[in-house]
Amino acid sequence: MKKNIFFIILIVILLISCKNDIFNFTSFDGYTSRDIEGKLIGVEDSTDWKIEDKWKRKERKLFSDYEDFTIIKSYSDTITIKALPNPATNFIYISLKYSANIKFDYIIVNEKWEILHSENDLTEDKISINVKDYITDEDVIRIYYRFKTDDNKAFIGHGDIKIY
Repeated sequence: MKKNIFFIILIVILLISCKNDIFNFTSFDGYTSRDIEGKLIGVEDSTDWKIEDKWKRKERKLFSDYEDFTIIKSYSDTITIKALPNPATNFIYISLKYSANIKFDYIIVNEKWEILHSENDLTEDKISINVKDYITDEDVIRIYYRFKTDDNKAFIGHGDIKIY
């Protein structure tokens, strides 16, 4: 009997301590709606396309070298990111503005946390992604991204893309 009570208490403690990382992920429900020119045309998700995210363990593990970087949480107006058009049927474009000494990495996942595509060390100001390559049962995919400096500092964020 004592072993059963101890076991139950241990499980409860583990569930409570892991609650945030296991059960409390950012949902894939919202997205920021923009036209092909990048103008806001309706729905705006206040968590999308920012550079001040706070990632949970599962999100951090997407980038194998995440722990090598110091995450910068203060806003910088020298870095901006937009996805357009959103929603999309074929291609989306990631429009970036950042200084020359910064590189951009991104990872696309579906709602099952399967990695669909990733790229690292980009320096372009516009990236084209064929979303038809990533159509799944879900109608939303998520892009996790980071802007990183040569001295191992990073701004991190995510954005959702609605595919129809």
